[in-house]
Order: sequence, then C-alpha cells, then structure tokens
Amino acid sequence: MYSWNRLTSDDWTFYQGLMLKHVAVSLPELEAEGRLAVFGVELASSPSSSPVGAVVAEVNRQVGTAHIVSLFVQGQHRRAGVGTALLRHLESYLHMLGIERIRFDYYSGKSSTSALEAFLHRNKWSPPSLTAKVYHIDRHIAEAPWLRNHPMPAGITVIHWTQLTSSQESELREQEGVLYPSFLSPFKTIAPLEKSNSVALEAEGRIVGWTITYRLSEDTVLYDAVFVTPQYQLSGLAFMLLSRSVTMQLDAGIPYGMFTVNVSTPFMLSIADRRLRPYAVKVSEKRAVYKILGS
Repeated sequence: MYSWNRLTSDDWTFYQGLMLKHVAVSLPELEAEGRLAVFGVELASSPSSSPVGAVVAEVNRQVGTAHIVSLFVQGQHRRAGVGTALLRHLESYLHMLGIERIRFDYYSGKSSTSALEAFLHRNKWSPPSLTAKVYHIDRHIAEAPWLRNHPMPAGITVIHWTQLTSSQESELREQEGVLYPSFLSPFKTIAPLEKSNSVALEAEGRIVGWTITYRLSEDTVLYDAVFVTPQYQLSGLAFMLLSRSVTMQLDAGIPYGMFTVNVSTPFMLSIADRRLRPYAVKVSEKRAVYKILGS
C-alpha cells in the first residue's frame, strides 16, 4: 500500500537517497526562499514505511511557473502508476499555489530515456524540445592544444566569482533579461556553486563576462553559463575565459565536466563543436517538456 506526502525538512534525510545529490544539498536554500515543493511516496509495511519515490520542484510564484529538478521512483515500483500519482499530487499542490506552467528537463543517451519519454507522453506533457547540447569531458581534455593560459587584453582581468563586490552583483541582477538572457544567469541555484573555477571578467570595475560552474557530485562540475557582453563577443574572450576555467578545474583535481550549450546561441555551439567535441567522451542532448496546469 502506498502513501503520498508533501515533505518537510523533517523528511529530507529519509528521502535524500531518492534525489539527485546536488538537488538534496540545495533544499535548505530553496526552502528558506519559499521556492520549494517536495513530494514523496512510501510503501507502508510493518513495522515501518520505506520511501520509494520523490519529486522536487523549484517554484517561482511571481511568474507562476515551476521547474521539476529531481524525479525518481525505484525500479521495482515503476509501471504501477506510482510516478503518475506522485506527479499528480505535485501538480495539484502547485495549481493551488497559482502555478500555471511546469517544466521538466532531462538528458538523452541514458538507458532510461525512452521509458521516461513514454511516461511523460502518457501523462500529457508537451512533446520534447531540444534546448541544449551537453559535452561530457574527462581528464583527456588536458590534451587539447587550445588549453593554455592565453594572455588577456589590456584592461581585462580574470577574477574568481566570489570576489564580486555587492554593487557589482546588484548591477548584474538588475540587468537580467536586458544585458543577458535568464538561461545565462550567473545566479542560478541548480546546485552548489563551484568556487574553484567560477570566474568573471572585470574591466574598469565592471563585470563584462563570466563562466559559472556548479558541483554536481564529488568528481563532476557543470559548466552552465558562459557569457561575455556584446562589445566583446567577437574578441575571443569567451573561449579564453572558458580555457582558464577548465584549467582551474583540472588543477583542483576535478576529473569530469559537463558543458551545457544552449541551442539559441549558435555562435557558442559552433565553438563547442570545433573545440570541445573532438575531446568529449560523449555528446548528449538536454530536452525540455512542459505542462499547463488546470487545463
């Protein structure tokens, strides 16, 4: 017999084995900011219950959207309606909060991809759309001839992201959607910021570019946002900054990396295909599906 529950911080430890590790780490911050919805399903048994599934969503009430960041049901409990019921409990709760649209991202190339897509189709999610290519690297990236310390142009300095001043940070936050699109925001909370190789470009006291990485696991970082302001986009600075960041990753002893390159940035895709693909372990796709709640 199953029971579905909206989870509180008292339940997180009980369920963390059913969540992506970097998502489990981010729960307290999302909860503190009022942006978290978590549901779990348990299999009742004597003398205790055991968790068999969990779904975590990041909620943005201001714009009426939510993003599922982790969804998992143990293998022996799949194809029994458990995942469907779990999502329905989450969707009902989000609809009650006034959320109108929910998104879920996933990656191709996994053994579970086809089953997941069939599951989403049955539950009336939108057809999947390609949002990004993902280039997976290991230590062999060190063999790339472009991975060297390129001198920066006069007046441009590379600093660690943690060195930003409060005024620099405030200015960048205000420019989201104007200077840069939200998918290149350096202020996401998808996972813990990797401080060792998240870097920025500073020119005359202003931040004109960044490479932001997140720690997905002990041995893997995600390169989520590489950006330079329009006046520098044809200068080669983006790739020079990325090269610095990759070198810092290897120096920090982190063997694996994933580069997410959005399909709406064809220039960066072209660079990634020329420079990263020859040294990538594999290339996969990031896909997105959507659902309108209450329709």
